[in-house]
Amino acid sequence: MPNTITGLIQTLYTRLDVVSREIVGFIRVVRRDSTADRAAINQTVTFPSTDQPTVTDISPSMSLPDGADQTINPNTLTITNQKRVLIPWEGEETLSLENGGIYDQILSDQIEQAYRVIVNMVEQDILNAAYVSASRAVGTAGTAPFGTAGNMADMAGLEVILDDNGAPGGRGLVLTSRGYGSLRTNMSNLFQVNEAGTDDFLRRDVLGTIYNFGLLKTGAKASHTKGTGASYQTNGAVAEKGTTIGVDTGTGTVLAGDVVTFAGADDKYVVNTGLAAPGNLVINRPGAVAAIGDNVAMTVGDNYQVAGVGMSPDAFLLATRLPAGPRGGDAAVDEQVVTDPRSGLSFRVALYQGDHMNNIEISMAWGVKAVKSAHMALLLG
Repeated sequence: MPNTITGLIQTLYTRLDVVSREIVGFIRVVRRDSTADRAAINQTVTFPSTDQPTVTDISPSMSLPDGADQTINPNTLTITNQKRVLIPWEGEETLSLENGGIYDQILSDQIEQAYRVIVNMVEQDILNAAYVSASRAVGTAGTAPFGTAGNMADMAGLEVILDDNGAPGGRGLVLTSRGYGSLRTNMSNLFQVNEAGTDDFLRRDVLGTIYNFGLLKTGAKASHTKGTGASYQTNGAVAEKGTTIGVDTGTGTVLAGDVVTFAGADDKYVVNTGLAAPGNLVINRPGAVAAIGDNVAMTVGDNYQVAGVGMSPDAFLLATRLPAGPRGGDAAVDEQVVTDPRSGLSFRVALYQGDHMNNIEISMAWGVKAVKSAHMALLLG
């Protein structure tokens, strides 16, 4: 076993190049903020979030008017995960495999799996937090999207939601295997060269940009089981852009991530805060597209799989850092920071020497936060 990590750098980067081919679309599209690297595990980081200002009429006057106070809302993120993979090697094991000429290959495979599992955990955390925070949804629960050949209505619907919500450009649509598989199967207009104008999708599985979305894939998966809520009606009118909705007459639970609709409109709202009995539920911002009247029937949508999430990068924050060591260092005899060139995630790689054995530790800490629900839209499947 080498005495320092330096001797393993080539192996580390070689395996990173393999692992980075894992499907991690969310990590590539969300915003990352290094200012959170000073936070300890489970410590809250606060950052500002501005709201829509008040607009007033101009009235000429010789005295200056007072500006309307603006509320700067605090938003928080917590570094909740601190994970590592330990790769132990005893002296006799190392010697026997070196004699057989296979030690380097086995160690490379172990390193590959270590990076793979941590990157995939980060990707899954982003998906789990993103889909329940989306403003609204398109598609049919329980049915894979893009089911009609040449019909791009689902993707157009995502674009309309983000356009209506004022989301900026640079958007990405991250598709799960359910969404991407259906797209690849049914959208012949994308892989027929005479219609697409390029053979990128047909030959290289590269889609580029469609409907202002940079298309990405993810290996993460998420399924949502709806609450038991039924027969609820609005208890009082809800103003346009309202997010708190009172309901009564019904029974059962409404859960975060449930998709609800109101009679007379097709808009599918994603629930932020649910309920277990008549009371108030909260939908994600920017809230109601139009005013909802009193005693309007609410329907809780069916169970669904997440087929994709469309978003602009500012909608979500991923904070990553290296795990913190004590002042003066720990028992590691050497350590390096290795950055995945594809996902951009950095890892601490440390060597711990013991009695006739060594441990290689690969580790990272992270936290995720949906920052702006208005800039996210959910594709049902």
